[in-house]
Amino acid sequence: MIDGAEELLNHLGDLLDSSDLDEFSSQLATMVAAGRSADGDRTALADAETAIVQLVSTHESTRQWLQNYIDMHFPAALRIYSPPPPGEGEPAIIPSFRCPIPKCAFTWHRDQLGVSVPKCPIHHIDLQQL
Repeated sequence: MIDGAEELLNHLGDLLDSSDLDEFSSQLATMVAAGRSADGDRTALADAETAIVQLVSTHESTRQWLQNYIDMHFPAALRIYSPPPPGEGEPAIIPSFRCPIPKCAFTWHRDQLGVSVPKCPIHHIDLQQL
């Protein structure tokens, strides 16, 4: 989105009336700069992209130009947005279970959700979560 908005800056003279050009160009340049300076801050980048879409949508010519840019540069499958799943970037917590008999060393780790916890194969009793 930021690349497209930056490219759009080069075409504003062909798309907007001179009365709208200076203010629109200044606002768009500020938003592009904000997106470029986000530097890994996904919230700041999303805010800049949202502001760009809102500004570009105020003129049919700029909205259509950016839509054409997106259509040409990004396959449809990449344009589907869904928010990241909760906990993205955090290590997965894999539950471990152990036989409750003090001298038994049997432990088991659940590696998939929905898998039932087995019984201790030595003592045939339920395992306890660590």
